[in-house]
Amino acid sequence: MAAEFTPAGFEDAATVVFLTLALAVLLHVIELPIAFYQGYVLEHRYDLSNQRLAHWLADQAKAGVLVLILSVAGASIVYATLRRTPDWWWLESAAIFAALTVVLAQVAPVLLLPLFYRFKPLDRPALVERLFALAARAKTRIRGVFEWTLSAHTKKANAALAGIGHTRRILLSDTLLADYSDDEIEVVLAHELSHHVHHDLWRAVAVQAALLVAAFYAAHWALLRFAEPLALRGIDDPAGLPLLLLAGGACGFLFTPIANAASRAQERRADRYALDMTHQPAAFISAMKRLSHQNLAEDDPSPLVQWFFYSHPPIRQRIDAARRWSAHNVARVASVLVVLMLGTIFVDAQNARKINIAHRGASGYAPEHTLASYRLALEMGADFVEPDLAITKDGVLICLHDPTLDRTTNVEELFPGRSSTVTWEGKTVTSWLANDFTLAEIKQLDAGSWFDPKFKGERIPTFDEAVALVKGKAGLYPELKTPEVYAARPVNFEQLVAAALDKHGLRGPNADPKTPLILQTFSEPSARKLAAMKVGVPVVLLINNANAAQWGTPEKVRAWKGIVDGFGPAKELVSGNPDFVKWAHAEKMTVTPYTFRADNPGAYPNVKAEMEYFLYTLGVDGLFTNNPDQFPRK
Repeated sequence: MAAEFTPAGFEDAATVVFLTLALAVLLHVIELPIAFYQGYVLEHRYDLSNQRLAHWLADQAKAGVLVLILSVAGASIVYATLRRTPDWWWLESAAIFAALTVVLAQVAPVLLLPLFYRFKPLDRPALVERLFALAARAKTRIRGVFEWTLSAHTKKANAALAGIGHTRRILLSDTLLADYSDDEIEVVLAHELSHHVHHDLWRAVAVQAALLVAAFYAAHWALLRFAEPLALRGIDDPAGLPLLLLAGGACGFLFTPIANAASRAQERRADRYALDMTHQPAAFISAMKRLSHQNLAEDDPSPLVQWFFYSHPPIRQRIDAARRWSAHNVARVASVLVVLMLGTIFVDAQNARKINIAHRGASGYAPEHTLASYRLALEMGADFVEPDLAITKDGVLICLHDPTLDRTTNVEELFPGRSSTVTWEGKTVTSWLANDFTLAEIKQLDAGSWFDPKFKGERIPTFDEAVALVKGKAGLYPELKTPEVYAARPVNFEQLVAAALDKHGLRGPNADPKTPLILQTFSEPSARKLAAMKVGVPVVLLINNANAAQWGTPEKVRAWKGIVDGFGPAKELVSGNPDFVKWAHAEKMTVTPYTFRADNPGAYPNVKAEMEYFLYTLGVDGLFTNNPDQFPRK
């Protein structure tokens, strides 16, 4: 029939369009009663829907038109490739469909979803800022946070990180915003961010492409096998479209459990990532319970139903996994506390848990004292992250090793006339002292490019930002750097640090048990001042190699008992005098030497072997390393 109204040469194409439209309409008519029962009758029966019948029918009409357009386009592509490359059409079609999947994912939040829902920028500044910060920690760029008006359709709650590249945005349903806490929303979005961090979209595209190849090849085989019995003039005869759909659909149906299993694995990883990012298992569990109740999800389906139909793990499994995560992390933190807190450690130093301290973060792989370096240290399993502390002109604690800015930033380029003469560690230099710059000025500096151009734009973090990143995930081991520089200004470094610990709940009877904190300093006057202040956290005295000779007797070690809780000597001091460890342990004091680097393992074959010798032969209690991923556990 279509050929009668079609120009010569386009008869097959017109037939494909006509058959596709006819089949799509027929399937839609068959499915409509089922869709009505599932999507309207049952939803209202269980009080899940807010839609009026007219609204539901309008959505069905829009969806039907969209399906028709996509079906015609898809069938036309398939038959074009059938005619062009009859032996390999199945592979070419699968590649085109996979590419179109990516295009649809990109345009969905700006072209497709607005056909059915209304969106507006979220008007909750504190939550928006919190979610942007979460995305920044996950190194995921987003275009905005939008309120998704879902309540006109349903009472169910939902959230998504939709789009790719310039269309990527956070979508929060108004039903979620109305009933869920900010902590619950944050942990839900952390889960969604995991899919972008771990490139799950591209994994899904790869899985989809593989399934498309299998389905189209099954259709190819069926067309070759049955073309003659069905009196088709060839495999590109449009009359074979129903057979093509049947064979491809059957193959897709059989592979559904495999695709769902891959999806469930990604979702489990996303749950773990959300917990690692937010450290809020209670919020995760309560959010899962709310979603289960609100969406009437089945908590514990049968294994067969789960295996075939579930793309996400059942709610009960997700909650149990969160509880295991919580128990594991409490145990991990407890083991660290047992080893290091309040000088009660090292009863048996050879067998106690050894402490992995990330020196300036994972500074062997990322620029020191940046959030990128601290974040990587956490991912590598560091027990403690070490932020060196400096002070800005306006009295803000920042994370910086040197008191000056020129070694690790572009300060000389941005502020060429702001250098001054400063003396620190016995050296007088002309440089750019951090204490001469406000925080706003320091935040303009690039603290990443000196290490590697890929880190361009990394900023010097404040201590507040470092605490926000690390808190609940590991301990903090701040060093009060060059307090003598600030004493001459005068700036009360020790009081400023104590106030910061109070601000973040890191000392005192109500201190966060998940974030043990130890202070350290090279300055003996500063260590004595912290003791006189009764600062309330362990203090470690650092010892450089130049002063090793002064520490050659047990009496020197004993003299510091009651003032500090341990020592952080240069590793050369320990290797040159292994008895130093025994002397410290006899006084129940710690020994955590520095610095172990993969690019300088000394006489050892590698840094892991060097660390093993210090930890398990010399018996030190932990150590500072630029390479926390190489830390040897036993």
